[in-house]
Amino acid sequence: MIADTIDPTALGAGHADDVLASIAQSRSWRLAIERLRSLRDVRGSKPGVCALHDAVAAALPALLAALHRELAGTMLVVVATPDAAERDFADLLYYLGERGD
Repeated sequence: MIADTIDPTALGAGHADDVLASIAQSRSWRLAIERLRSLRDVRGSKPGVCALHDAVAAALPALLAALHRELAGTMLVVVATPDAAERDFADLLYYLGERGD
């Protein structure tokens, strides 16, 4: 989904907001968000499925958190195992905070 590279020097050491801001600045990310937002205007059944594949597993929580912030809506995320769900949930809490902002 993101073809651009994120400059690691722009990230603070371990700062979730810096990571999410860097993702949001990516041109490829902006185009994907615009496409997903346009699906909101589709009448009837929504074809709102998005797959994040070919991404490093450790990057998925950051990408999901950035997606949640951009779209400000409910998301259903399907992962392969309960263990992966627990790890991703803990990582999402880091990026979104306890309340899921």
